[in-house]
Amino acid sequence: MAAAFLAAAAMAWPAPASACDDPFVGVWQLDLANSEFSAGAGVRSKTLIFSEVAAGMLITETVVTDEGETAVYRIPFTYGGGFAAQDANPAYDALAVERVDARTLVSTLKFRGAVVGKAKQQIAADGKSMEFTSELTLPSGAIARQASLFRRM
Repeated sequence: MAAAFLAAAAMAWPAPASACDDPFVGVWQLDLANSEFSAGAGVRSKTLIFSEVAAGMLITETVVTDEGETAVYRIPFTYGGGFAAQDANPAYDALAVERVDARTLVSTLKFRGAVVGKAKQQIAADGKSMEFTSELTLPSGAIARQASLFRRM
């Protein structure tokens, strides 16, 4: 899985998007038919839940693989708060997220202190879809790229 945000069961359910100022908060479902993966998706479905938590933000990523197995990952971060330790993906161990504007996030991914990838999430003006693009150097040296489309649930 090359998704940085590419993000374990969170107990905190997010507030409805209209209840907070952050347009990312809410539930997002992968539109697999309108997404591209350099190494194949390997997923049947993916859901991202963005939640505000005391320490900042949390993405709960639930993935159903092509084989029908379900995996849940927790991806904590703060906007502009430096690198946060991660264990959702073996290709990176730290994530820093910067808010470019109200609807755009840019993330930097590190593994053992070295930058190994970048990701960008951008919500459409109508707030109903989110584009996620990333490029990540895997431990093998291969480059994994994706351009995914998520729909707000």
